[in-house]
Amino acid sequence: MRAPNRKFVQCLLVGWFCLVMADRVLAGPGGPQPLAQPTLMTLNFVNADMEGVIKAVGEAAAVTILVDPRVKGTLTLASDRPVTAAEALNELAASLRMQGFSLVESQGSYRVVPEADAKVQGGKVSVDARGLGGGAEPTPSGDQVVTRVFHLKYESANNLVPVLRPLIAPNNTITAYPGNNTLVITDYAENMQRIGRLIDSIDMPAVGEAEVIPLHHALAIDLAALVNRLAEPGAGGDSNLKAVAVPEPRTNSLILRASTETRAEQLRVLIGKLDTPTVQPGNIWVISLRNAEAVKLAKTLRGIVTADTGALTSSASDTAFSSQGSPFGGNSTTGGSTGTSGTSQGSATSSTAMGGAASSSGTSATGPAFSAAGSGQSNATSASAGGSGGSLPAGMIQADAATNSLIITANERVYRNLREVIDRLDARRPQIYVESMIVEVSDNKTEEFGTQLQGLLGGGSTQGFAGTNFNTANAGGNIVTLGSQTNSLLNLGAGSTAPLVTPAAGTNLAILHSFNGVMGMAALVRAVSLISGVNVLSTPNLLTLDNETAQIIIAQNIPFVTGSYAQTGITGTVNPFTTVDRKDVGLTLRIRPQISEGGLVKLQIYEESSTVDASTLNNVNGPTYNKRSVDSSVLVQDGQLIVLGGLLSDSYSDSMEKTPWLADIPYLGWMFRYEGKARIKDNLMLFLRPYVIRTAEQSDALTNDRYEWTQGIRNNEPVNIRVLSNETLTPLTSARGSGAPFVDPLHASTIPTAIPLPGSASDARLPASGP
Repeated sequence: MRAPNRKFVQCLLVGWFCLVMADRVLAGPGGPQPLAQPTLMTLNFVNADMEGVIKAVGEAAAVTILVDPRVKGTLTLASDRPVTAAEALNELAASLRMQGFSLVESQGSYRVVPEADAKVQGGKVSVDARGLGGGAEPTPSGDQVVTRVFHLKYESANNLVPVLRPLIAPNNTITAYPGNNTLVITDYAENMQRIGRLIDSIDMPAVGEAEVIPLHHALAIDLAALVNRLAEPGAGGDSNLKAVAVPEPRTNSLILRASTETRAEQLRVLIGKLDTPTVQPGNIWVISLRNAEAVKLAKTLRGIVTADTGALTSSASDTAFSSQGSPFGGNSTTGGSTGTSGTSQGSATSSTAMGGAASSSGTSATGPAFSAAGSGQSNATSASAGGSGGSLPAGMIQADAATNSLIITANERVYRNLREVIDRLDARRPQIYVESMIVEVSDNKTEEFGTQLQGLLGGGSTQGFAGTNFNTANAGGNIVTLGSQTNSLLNLGAGSTAPLVTPAAGTNLAILHSFNGVMGMAALVRAVSLISGVNVLSTPNLLTLDNETAQIIIAQNIPFVTGSYAQTGITGTVNPFTTVDRKDVGLTLRIRPQISEGGLVKLQIYEESSTVDASTLNNVNGPTYNKRSVDSSVLVQDGQLIVLGGLLSDSYSDSMEKTPWLADIPYLGWMFRYEGKARIKDNLMLFLRPYVIRTAEQSDALTNDRYEWTQGIRNNEPVNIRVLSNETLTPLTSARGSGAPFVDPLHASTIPTAIPLPGSASDARLPASGP
């Protein structure tokens, strides 16, 4: 320990002597002259104690330097020429930085701390407010840790953080404040100057700012489509060269945005060359539609051009939703023994040339309302602008259904007006996916118990009859009716005649007795309990376009005889004819949605669940239908669960047939009465939840979810052990796409709240869905 101390003392004395001699030589014989020249010193510390070197430099520079206790080690600090106090501090800061320590200035004094703590130990803070129109405070130089605030004008602060982070020391910080688009950086002063120059070069106005180009001859809508096709970089091209041209129909201008100034200039020249008068004069324009239906749109435009209000009225297929009625309006069928008579459906549309009469259209159909649609439709619809009532110059609008295009014959002024209308109407309509859940629960219980007696009184030629006669509506449960079949009941063996009346359902206990040599029924005790229940869960789902009717029918088309007659021919042959109605019995769901921009959905809904009472199939007047339907219009938010209708009934009936006074005798009264009790409970609920599908990602998620569910059910079907060999089915391939789960009607949340769709900002992952 003595050798290092002696060496340190020698180095310290040499350094101190050099500083004193330099000060005296520069001062001269006339004493110190501080205003003439700053104090110079020569540094020469080799492997000296770090704390001693810091104290020596501080005393020589006449500043206070505080040393953190964690600062330990040796330091080499030397200069080839005399340096000033500021230069000595810079040299000291550079040497400390290489050792992992920092020199921090705070309120006129300095601190030496580990580099990791330098950012929280104070330091000078400067502001660069040029982004706000102000000035920039000077940044100190050297290896001191400083903090600087940069106010950006064009570039986003968040975007610059990943760019500048690698250029800053690992122990120092860079933070973005999006509130006022500001960067706060703490780093060494020398590096801060370099970062400031980088920010100045990056924070420049974007080249791709929008530019409005007015057009004098060309139509903005047509020219925008052409420019966008030409501006595509193409396969394998640079996506940074992409440019976008948006039409502004009101001023007939193009809003152009390009990634580079060179690209923008190229497009300006191209637009200028295309914005010229038409070379070949003409007044026929062809417009290809992307989303709208040409035939329907032509009819709407005809009403606008000719001011014909009749053209704007709804067609036969657009009648009131509720007037479509129930699916029970079946087709009529006739035939030989059971035949069929067809229905006629069709539509006709006539078109006229310029100056002709207005076109007419109509639809004639018979049969069920849900299947009534024209079997054909004309390929063209025209509108005369020069007919009666037209105030604009003559022109014609014709639709070509094959290419879904409009052909307009009009001057350029009329065409420009119509083109703006067409562009607005030819917008992509969103789709709506409607989930419904129909829950039907029925619980019926019927109980009957009673005793019936009958017998002869007296003997000889004069006899009396006494008995009870209950439950006359049920032949098999009545003692008189069932007793008439006593002989048949006594001979139930093979070859015997079947009784005309069989005992009623339940437990029947009878006592047979011979009356004057004839077997008859003396007593009948009947007890029965009938329990029936229905639990139906249906989940029909539909996907349709906005303002378009969609329906799903899951039913059996059952024939019902409505009449019959026979015709005798010339040869005397009788030809029977039977008239038959076919009705769809099952589940029917029909919806027509209308979506607003705010996400509110108006739904016109018709739901019907029908069944045939099996006990009435053989009735002379035809079977009985059980029908439950809901026809309503509701407003619901996107993704909101609502209950559309509900029915809860609980009925109880109690009946008793008895012999007065005798039936009230304790313990024996049951022999003189017949009791029946019935309780019927029905519960029908219909739940509905619409989802608006606006993007391809949401549609893809819905399709993949349903496909994956079907694939799981099919591929995971258990193999049954059978005598015959099992047939294996080819596995379904995996669905391609996002595969994000959608909605499970069976396992969806019971809370009636909206569930965001996949692909949205607030996407919530839902459990795997069911059918």
